Amino acid sequence: MKRSLSVKVPWTAKASALGHRLSLGYWLSFLLPFLLLAGLSACSFAPSWPSWSLPDTMTRQQIEHFRAREEERLQNALRECYQRFAVNDCRREAMSRHNEVQHRLRTEELRLNALDRLERQRKLEASPAVEGSGLKGAPPATGDPR
Repeated sequence: MKRSLSVKVPWTAKASALGHRLSLGYWLSFLLPFLLLAGLSACSFAPSWPSWSLPDTMTRQQIEHFRAREEERLQNALRECYQRFAVNDCRREAMSRHNEVQHRLRTEELRLNALDRLERQRKLEASPAVEGSGLKGAPPATGDPR
């Protein structure tokens, strides 16, 4: 009868035999690409947004011109965002910057509207009061209102 020789190897010996696979260097080399991607995604903000200093007083044509340029800049920024790893963060930042500029333009437009209203009000107050219905040559109103 033949006896087979079996050797029991304790667990620590098995772990030391696989030690090269469990070393810190092995894990770092495995995780390094993922760590780099995570770092790049944290740095992938919206493309550079040149700051435009809006003039203190603007005409309606200037406001429309700035709006058109802002829309074009937003489209370019969104196009660049789709080339990055963290698309949603980039889009969110681009939209936030776009909304800030649009808000400033809208505020300026509201200021122009208020100035126009004041000017019309002054013209109405300065014009002589017309008697009657306010229409020249119109006959006086007679009869029952409907």
